[in-house]
Amino acid sequence: ETYAQFDDYIETIEKTYPNKDIIAGVYVFNGQVMSPDGVHHIIERTVDLYAQGRISGLMIFSAIWMSREKITRERWDELALPQSLGRVYYPFLGEGNGRVVDARTGKPIEDALVTVRRIREAKPLLITRKSTQETGAYRFGAWAGRQNDKSFSYEIKVEKPSYKSRFWHVRLRAGEILRLADARLQRR
Repeated sequence: ETYAQFDDYIETIEKTYPNKDIIAGVYVFNGQVMSPDGVHHIIERTVDLYAQGRISGLMIFSAIWMSREKITRERWDELALPQSLGRVYYPFLGEGNGRVVDARTGKPIEDALVTVRRIREAKPLLITRKSTQETGAYRFGAWAGRQNDKSFSYEIKVEKPSYKSRFWHVRLRAGEILRLADARLQRR
């Protein structure tokens, strides 16, 4: 099937755009354009390429919901995307969570910007940017590899206007939920 050409396509992209982050995209239409095996092949290969550091991520676009007359629960069930991702991707995620507080008062800091980058071969790769909640809380999920005995390094940066930024590094394993110490920001 045509999905077998996916590997060749990724190699072409790598050669055409060296030193660029590649994010693979899978467009899932309601019709029978691509078989469930084809969709699953692309997802599995994308996870393999991500684990090897050859691509930076996967985006799945679903047109199943875009047209009222083409919505079918059968097609969604046939593709089984949540189950596929649950088998090949989600088990290899780790999670980190913590709080950002004022160093002097200990009160939570809302809307502080938390940036998480994975460090691979001394190169940072943006994982997420998000603002803290009213309680100062934040959380992130990140790829942590296919081996539970191996961990990956992540850099966390917290910043908020009128405060000094903080940086630190953590290591995360697949399946691990890492509770981080409060990030105590000092006023400038």
